[in-house]
Amino acid sequence: MFVSNVGPKHFATRACRTQAARFVERDRLARQAIQATNLVFYVGKVPLENVTEYKYLGRPLSADDSDNAAVSLNISKATQTWFGMYRILSSNGADSKTIAHFYLAVVQAKLLYGSETWVLSRHLLDCLEHFHA
Repeated sequence: MFVSNVGPKHFATRACRTQAARFVERDRLARQAIQATNLVFYVGKVPLENVTEYKYLGRPLSADDSDNAAVSLNISKATQTWFGMYRILSSNGADSKTIAHFYLAVVQAKLLYGSETWVLSRHLLDCLEHFHA
């Protein structure tokens, strides 16, 4: 939102001045964000690609600071681990209590790795609960 029609009559009260200052600051930040996304960096004469998602220390990070990619990656890793372990344990005749212990010790640890830094939406929480169920 860009503020363009704020004149002296809008600054009559202190609350209006404070609100106008907030709008002006948001406008400035919005313009900076647009300029930052339009920057192109070069190495020699070759432009560098802009990325919105990348891996850092094994954890996917995104430009919008969303944890969707991290949760999805952990769910897929935990699914692969669970089916591999379940296939081996069930073929060797392990009882359900032993399988549950392996699930809690290995699969849940892989599923929730890095979760202390996640900000979970209702959708992501439902995905994690669905996996657990």
